[in-house]
Amino acid sequence: MEAADVKNKWENSSWGRKLIVQKRRAALNDFDRFKVMLAKIKRGGAIRQELAKLKKQSAA
Repeated sequence: MEAADVKNKWENSSWGRKLIVQKRRAALNDFDRFKVMLAKIKRGGAIRQELAKLKKQSAA
């Protein structure tokens, strides 16, 4: 298993990464989930703002 580098290949596969993310999310406490929510809101606002700027440029 060491020579084939199975663990590293698994962690870099899409399925392996998905399981890692699921475990990390399951381990979050309430405050961590709150921080994630705030980060999503902030990210969405930045995306919306940039999209509005691009729409305004294309309309002009």
